[in-house]
Formats: sequence, C-alpha cells, structure tokens
Amino acid sequence: MNRHRITATAILAAGLVALPHVEAQSVGRRNPFMMYGPITRQGTAVTCGAWNVADIEEGRPIVSQGQYNRANYTYWVFGFVSGATLHADMRVTDLDGIKGWITKYCREHPLDPLAEAAAELVEALRK
Repeated sequence: MNRHRITATAILAAGLVALPHVEAQSVGRRNPFMMYGPITRQGTAVTCGAWNVADIEEGRPIVSQGQYNRANYTYWVFGFVSGATLHADMRVTDLDGIKGWITKYCREHPLDPLAEAAAELVEALRK
C-alpha cells in the first residue's frame, strides 16, 4: 500500500471514530446518494454555522467545545473527500486547501448542512 493510500485511510478512520453521532442524509443533487454526517445533540444536521463558530474558537489557547467540534468536523470532511476520490477523477489539493474551501463556502452559506458543503467541494474538485 502506498503512503498516500495509508494516509487517506487513516484520515477516514479518524473521522469515523471521532464522530459518535451520524445521520443519514439524502442529498438532493443531480446524482442523489446517501450521506452520513455529523449531527447535533438535538438530532439535526450540523450546519456551516457550526463550522464558522468552531473556526472562530480554533485559535483560542484553551480547549473549548468549539475546538473539539472543529477537529471532528475537519476530519469528517477530510474522510468524505478522501472517500470520494476512490470513485471519481478529481484534482489534487492539500488539507489546507480543503479547509479553506469549506470555510469560504460556510461563510457564504451558514444555514447549509456541513455535509452539503463537503459534497459541493467534491463537485468542485472533479476534473
């Protein structure tokens, strides 16, 4: 197994382990599919607004719930994008590129589910 495949597998596994709550979401897109993503304690999909709040708290010196959530959300997005590369010819980017794209999308669409932002990123990366 090459190093990139091992890294992608590790990121996907970390994302799955770090998110104890998942929800199946039928994403209404051109090619509908079932997506499993983070949910709140109330059982609703995590929104881009939650990503934005966690983004603000990320630079604080003490560990907060927002920082914990940001790590979970980030690893979930990394795993989602990594998994998508198995089934699609996609442009290559790095982890900072993924985080930057999701942050920009979420600032512009704070009410969208985070899972929708990840799906939009995958579409943007398709060749």
